Amino acid sequence: MNPRLRICFTSAAAICLVAGPALAQKNVSLTNVKFTPAAIIAGTNTTLSITFTNPTGAAIDNVTFVDTLPVGMTSIALGAEPFGPGCGADGNVSVDTATVYGHVSVSAGSNCTVEALVTVASTGLYANGPSNISGFNGNPLAFSADTLAVGDSHAYQGLWWATSGLESGWGINFAQQGDQIYATWYTYDTSGKAWWLSMLASRTTPTSNAYTGTIYVDRGPPFDNFVGTANSFVVGSGTLTFADARNASFAYDVNGVSQTKAITLFDLRTGTAPVCVYSLDTPDFAAATVYQDLWWVPNGAESGWGVNFAHQGDTLFATWFTYNADHTPLWLSALVTREGTSSTYSGSIYQNSGTRFDQFDASQVVANPVGQAAFTFSAGNPATFEYTVMIAPFPGPVTQSKPLTRFLFAGSGGTVCE
Repeated sequence: MNPRLRICFTSAAAICLVAGPALAQKNVSLTNVKFTPAAIIAGTNTTLSITFTNPTGAAIDNVTFVDTLPVGMTSIALGAEPFGPGCGADGNVSVDTATVYGHVSVSAGSNCTVEALVTVASTGLYANGPSNISGFNGNPLAFSADTLAVGDSHAYQGLWWATSGLESGWGINFAQQGDQIYATWYTYDTSGKAWWLSMLASRTTPTSNAYTGTIYVDRGPPFDNFVGTANSFVVGSGTLTFADARNASFAYDVNGVSQTKAITLFDLRTGTAPVCVYSLDTPDFAAATVYQDLWWVPNGAESGWGVNFAHQGDTLFATWFTYNADHTPLWLSALVTREGTSSTYSGSIYQNSGTRFDQFDASQVVANPVGQAAFTFSAGNPATFEYTVMIAPFPGPVTQSKPLTRFLFAGSGGTVCE
């Protein structure tokens, strides 16, 4: 009797795969599962890819697996190209509502990727990892789970800058929740000092791609002793108009100066750029694996300052908006990288100076290192911000630690990026 496991492409496929005699372990690894895109609107599709790696010099046949999808996720068809280039001819994969299953042949020294279309009807975060895999006759499973974010609408959340980097040195960060965008604009005042402004912009109509609001400048307690509250002062108005998910215009009138800037989503080039979706129901942020959002001290205990994160791969670009010793706006930035496989990201903090916002000259921007930052995340929320900075006019270094959590300014719902 042939002891090889029999593959059945019926509704009982999972039973067929595990009921027969166990196959000898093969020197092949299941190295990756991935959703593309990693964030979708409820009821639409994404592609699930499953990758097998053969490190040997000979093809390995009959590599079996069953991927039991997260509860609420449904497999609907094989992908447009169900077998990648590294897959041999002796393979057969199918889908059965809640599973993707079958067997593959992996060419010598190659990766074999199989694809299936999946969908989810309800908003939330859906993780697919080693615990979802059964019937695999290769090496022990050690890959990282991938998470799919499912929302009610797309969001423009992230760090944006002048198109093509033509005015490198300033930027504007968006945190979007439903029909509102909280914008934090990092630029320079008329003296060239780093200066931040903010705007809560609302969608102009239910179907519009434009958001408009009042622009404010804040004054608040110095960051080393944040006691009391910040005060906001109206300085103008602004309108954000989006051409698509990556391109927009920023029109503003600030202190009598009217300008329009073409802006685009900033690419850190340190990994796949995340996709962000908003859900009417508040997501389980603890399950999120991407930290791209606006964060502040829990419960608004130090309302008036915060940190924006742009997140790609193992890198975060953090922009910290706060106040100097004279209570005027101060912003600092840090490009921080992950420490090994930990949940801590660390790097140098910089203080910028440049030319005034209405006569911007990128060649005049200077970034001065002023300290060190470390952000440690407890799952997807909350986090701890530890820093040491030395900036004028403080007489010495300031070392502090602050708790952070995501800022939910809309009152209900929330945005996640994956």
